[in-house]
Amino acid sequence: MSANVQPSRMLTELGPVAILGSDRAGKDAPAPRQLLNLAAVAGTRARAGRRFAAEASPIGECPQEPCPLATPRQEALLLRLLGEMDAALIVEWCTHALAKAVRVPPAAVPGLLAWWARQNRRAPEVLAAAGTCGSWLAGLNPDWNRPVATAQVPANAEDLWQTGSILERMALLQTVRAQDPARGVELLRSTWSADAADDRRKFVELLLATVCPGDEPFLEAALDDKSKQVRREAARALARLPGSGLRARMAERAKPTITITKSKGWMLGREKIAIAIEPPKAYDPSWKRDAIEETPADKGQRAFWFTQLVAGSDLSALAQPSGLEPAAFLEALSGDAFFRELLAAMTTSAAICPGQPDCVQWAEAIIARSSERAFEHLQELSPLWMAQDQQRSEALRLSLISGWKGGTAQHMWKVLAADPRPWSQGFSQQAAMLLQKVHVKREYAWEMGVNLWNASHLLHPAAAEAFESIITESYPDKLDPNAAKSLVRSRLRAEMHREFYS
Repeated sequence: MSANVQPSRMLTELGPVAILGSDRAGKDAPAPRQLLNLAAVAGTRARAGRRFAAEASPIGECPQEPCPLATPRQEALLLRLLGEMDAALIVEWCTHALAKAVRVPPAAVPGLLAWWARQNRRAPEVLAAAGTCGSWLAGLNPDWNRPVATAQVPANAEDLWQTGSILERMALLQTVRAQDPARGVELLRSTWSADAADDRRKFVELLLATVCPGDEPFLEAALDDKSKQVRREAARALARLPGSGLRARMAERAKPTITITKSKGWMLGREKIAIAIEPPKAYDPSWKRDAIEETPADKGQRAFWFTQLVAGSDLSALAQPSGLEPAAFLEALSGDAFFRELLAAMTTSAAICPGQPDCVQWAEAIIARSSERAFEHLQELSPLWMAQDQQRSEALRLSLISGWKGGTAQHMWKVLAADPRPWSQGFSQQAAMLLQKVHVKREYAWEMGVNLWNASHLLHPAAAEAFESIITESYPDKLDPNAAKSLVRSRLRAEMHREFYS
């Protein structure tokens, strides 16, 4: 067996020999002592990250770094998390390390990089927490050298954009956009005609998180792209942009679907306003450019077209002819046959474009109107919470569940966990107080377990004891498997918080 074989391949080849035994694996099988020596060397090389080569150039020393190392207890916790392969907690550990300006000790870096490189979504915080040692080791092993966005734009950014792989170019685009959005668009323009359709789609999709007014000319041009997927992503990006031409076009299309009739009332000459919804009767071919779908998957055509138009419109533009405030406008339409579709579409509009006029008032009116419905429908509000700043989102969710009568614990957990941002300490403690007052019915135990597991990812570590109390009270006899895992996760996060901040 050649010593030039790649370490991981050598270990794979040695495995069957070790299982069968040297005396039964064939005449070319290494003797037991040689087998152990080969495995030890190959394992060491694999862990070090350096691929073996017969004529490899000497390796330079790892650059020195002034950032202090994590403590032994912090390191031990990281190694435990790597053993359990809990991606969210590993990233959380790295985020705490960056916040406290400490780095992963060198002995733990190879294991961390090996885990990180296998992930579909590679958090840049992990490589950053590994420090200079991590970047140096990743440069020695192509299996670990994964493109990620960096804090600094490379000096040869234009050359990298022309020659890099799709993953390298996406990482570069993220880096450039964070520093200079206009330069990022210019990079896209420079190769747009030569890029494959799926690459163009990925680039436009990447713009969604950072779309700005300067992007509009480029995105408007992308609405004429040959690829339907590119046009769809461009429309999604423009729909997030307050004041965009696409939102104005959508509002003009949606206005005729909401008929407003004003008449003089018989008392004191007050004006009476009647509002009704009349969805489009036919699909307009001009809608296709703005990625309005023609064929519905699970609803009637007219309702399908109507919801798409409203979801892409500024809500105040739709209500302006009536002169009504958001709450009054929704009240006037509450009895309409298409009201549910309207509410869902308005929820989408407020969620994807929180910068539109009067969005705060619209969000409050939509939430208030939705609170009158059954708990089961509250999942429809999930996109809306993220449109608020975190403090406001938490206040609205607490207000919603505290004012509900007869709500069960599993429904309350769904509302509380509907916003994926980590909970503040105050929100965690108030949520625990509210939930401790709710009687948990055993027939809902399985669903409670799922909700508790979701909450364990979000709960502030300082509220871990209150969370544990809720779980033990909810399951006095035997813990549901999800509840048990939630308890372990909650304790781990509390331990991590103590190690970094005590």
